[in-house]
Amino acid sequence: MFNSIHSLQKEILIQKLSPSRRIGSELLILDEVSSTNDAAAQAGKAGAASGLAIFAERQTAGRGRLGRAWASAAREGLWFSLLLRPQWSQALWPRLTTWAAAGVARGLERALPSCRAGIKWPNDIYLAGKKAAGILCESVAGPNGYAVVGIGVNVNQAGFPAELREKAISLRMAAGPDHPPLDRHAAAAAILSELDALYPAVEDRFHEIVAETEARSVLIGRRIT
Repeated sequence: MFNSIHSLQKEILIQKLSPSRRIGSELLILDEVSSTNDAAAQAGKAGAASGLAIFAERQTAGRGRLGRAWASAAREGLWFSLLLRPQWSQALWPRLTTWAAAGVARGLERALPSCRAGIKWPNDIYLAGKKAAGILCESVAGPNGYAVVGIGVNVNQAGFPAELREKAISLRMAAGPDHPPLDRHAAAAAILSELDALYPAVEDRFHEIVAETEARSVLIGRRIT
């Protein structure tokens, strides 16, 4: 296992991925960015191909839905964005959030088989009743349009600030107090591989993805405000 202080290495991650993958077909690992969604959007405007995955060890302005800040502890989690140019109708692009939620949930379970990942619709992934990952999808319409799928995963944090302590969890925390740091390369590869396997279903078998998110729902049957 890699200690959390070790940086992600492109060569190591590539070794763990299928050579025929569509998601993560190209990889870029940066030390620091404002947000990986911003970096992916810039790549999209510049004409980068679909499938690019941009990772950053640290985000200075990571964000979630509704402009909420996302804490991106350096070298403790996985902070990355996917640049996609789906060939289907742009009317179907909103499905990408549901696809990403299901794929990330599968990936977390593959990275840590002892866990069960739930989904708080539409874009949060929960472990043991706390948020472990979040998704932010953004898109630009038009002939040269693209979608950006931002994903943040808490991997090796051993704890969180007081304001997040009752809400957030990492894979390492879910594994137990004595669990050593997880291999972030293996976790990243698991998530990318599951997203890649599920991607063809977005256009033609979306009902299957919806059914999975419903089965994983942490809200169905609960009274919420």
